[in-house]
Amino acid sequence: GPKTASALISHFGSLDALLSRLDEVGAMKGLRGAASVAAKLTAHVEEARLSRRLVALDAEVAVPLSLDAMKRHEPDMARVETILREMEFHRLIDRLKAQRGGLTEAVPQAAPVESAAHRAAEPASAPAIAIKPAITLGAHPTEVVTSLERLSQLAALAARAPLIGLTVESSGGPAVSAAIVGLALAWPDAPPIYLPLGHRYLGAPAQLELDAALAVLAPLLSGAEPRKQILDAKEVEILLARRNLSLGGVDSDPRIDSYLLDPAEDHALEALCSRRLGQVPSAIDGGREALLGKGKKALLFESLEIERAAAFSGCVAETTLALGRALSAELRGRGLGALLDEMEMPLAHVLAVMERHGICLDTGMLHALGKRLELRLAEIEDEVRTLTGSEINLGSPKQLQELLFEKLGLPSGRKTKTGFSVDAEVLEELAPLHPVAAKILEHRTLSKLKGTYIDALPLRVDPKTGRLHTSYVQTIAATGRLSSVDPNLQNVPIRSELGREIRRAFCADAGCLLVVGDYSQIELRLLAHLSEDPVLIDAFQKDQDIHRRTVSEMFGADKADDSQLRSVAKMINYGIVYGLSDYGLAQRLGIERADAKRYIDGYLKTYARAAAYMEGLIREAYRDAGARTLFGRFRPLPELASKNRNVRMAGERMARNTPIQGTAADLLKLAMIKVQKFLDAEAPEVRMLLTVHDELVLEAPEPRAAQMGERLREVMEGVVPLKVPLKVDLGIGRTWADAK
Repeated sequence: GPKTASALISHFGSLDALLSRLDEVGAMKGLRGAASVAAKLTAHVEEARLSRRLVALDAEVAVPLSLDAMKRHEPDMARVETILREMEFHRLIDRLKAQRGGLTEAVPQAAPVESAAHRAAEPASAPAIAIKPAITLGAHPTEVVTSLERLSQLAALAARAPLIGLTVESSGGPAVSAAIVGLALAWPDAPPIYLPLGHRYLGAPAQLELDAALAVLAPLLSGAEPRKQILDAKEVEILLARRNLSLGGVDSDPRIDSYLLDPAEDHALEALCSRRLGQVPSAIDGGREALLGKGKKALLFESLEIERAAAFSGCVAETTLALGRALSAELRGRGLGALLDEMEMPLAHVLAVMERHGICLDTGMLHALGKRLELRLAEIEDEVRTLTGSEINLGSPKQLQELLFEKLGLPSGRKTKTGFSVDAEVLEELAPLHPVAAKILEHRTLSKLKGTYIDALPLRVDPKTGRLHTSYVQTIAATGRLSSVDPNLQNVPIRSELGREIRRAFCADAGCLLVVGDYSQIELRLLAHLSEDPVLIDAFQKDQDIHRRTVSEMFGADKADDSQLRSVAKMINYGIVYGLSDYGLAQRLGIERADAKRYIDGYLKTYARAAAYMEGLIREAYRDAGARTLFGRFRPLPELASKNRNVRMAGERMARNTPIQGTAADLLKLAMIKVQKFLDAEAPEVRMLLTVHDELVLEAPEPRAAQMGERLREVMEGVVPLKVPLKVDLGIGRTWADAK
């Protein structure tokens, strides 16, 4: 291995020296398994020499080229396109065409950034840009600004630029509680600037006073012009808003740009620089980890020397500007400009507002619930001990394997690296065979809920606001859905009684109520709209129970009230969107595979137009190497080109569900933007607090709660006209559970 090899070469100096002194290896101090290493080396001397020959560069090869001949020149794009077509690199051809405005003409440099007025009138095709724009980064050192007079001069210069790059450095942690440490700006044809605003270390020089500096920058930062490229724009907006400063004229966020172009790519700054600009400036190489360290020994940004902070942050601002120009042009060239301008960037503002609001949490109620769970967990442990006669740690997979498969002799399932699996699926299969399996499963479920929510959430309440603040991320889920982190509130359970108890801890402020709007069966309604299936459309237009309608269509009207068949219909209705197979349906319903196939065949015959639409999605995905939502969001699906059948089948399932699940995500985002607009205009005292999957949670003064509920329903149901009505289930209550 590399560690042992490095130690040997470091000790002996070279491979030849090592092989000539093999008798010394067995006695080396500090070399783990020295005797074994010596024996292996002795047995494989010739293989070692051959391996070195194979990896060594041949310095004697004749190179019939001069240095001048090796200089970079523009490629013959007509030949490039011919080769790419021969190799069937269709996605790459489309990407190059979008970036260059066609492949046959080489474009030497990035297109100029245009004004907002010009941009609003631009055609669908974007200005052509080079594949890797020739942008020089770090040509000028970052200027550290420590006087208000100099800041005023530079702010005036920046205000005349068409586009600026901006980054704000904080003390770390969530933006809703972090302090501003520094701010960097960059604009074309000028060195970037850095404002130290909160560095604290021994010997730190005098710095600008934060409020005074922001007052100078306020017109620049809040104005519609110049347009701004901002890395992590949502976090920057929150940091500035906490100092009563608004942020305007945000053109885009390079991470969001990159996400829209390909959600599966790495959106970290270094990766973006390497991929889009062809270079990673040394000042940001290694990112924050290289600058601050990691783990417990990591520095806070405020303890970083100003000179080092300036070099890093100035380069981030400069790089953000360069990336924004390149990515924005590519986005618009691929017809994704509307998604950026009308959905993702307005949504970033809405999320910033929501994150600042947070939600009240009844920590006393969670504490009491935790005590009850501790008693129940102890009871389960006693019950397991009685059933098995064993003292066992229920959190230890190894001990569970020994108990279930060795002592109790239950059938083992899937094998893992550490033995046979004892995951939830296995325990559910074993539950009918022995009662201990169900006890272990219950213990695991309760322990997870206790650790993840009951114990953890009270620790995340902000001591200043007294509320729980989650962070929403726009650039994780490939389908376009939002992700909730620190803490993750997307997975707070609702179907179990314990899950509802946890949701009861999320409550309204004094004198207020929570108002919850939840889209009903949105994915099935979108399937009806997109497929134009007449049976689905008719059911939704008549506001029928879609699952009973499915039973009636498949099994006859006299079976419409059969609850068991309704469960089958419900499973198929939702599963069909995700490519549910007869095997999967059989597993979920506990029926024979032949029966499951009969059910699915009957469904596909009943909803023939929907079935044809699904098959069409797969064909289109193979043609386009990806899937697209109603609003143009594109998800590349490289899985479709895999030689592995299982991987291809997974790609086909994604091709089926992305247009529907992704469109549902886009609809909710548009609804959030419209709801926030009506709150700003009509009810500033009402606050949007959370979004979880297909629902929105508002907090309204109690006298206005009912009115706000109806207004919320109106906006959500009317967000986009479809061939079937959107339906929103409305709930109002003191707690999240009561409002469901």
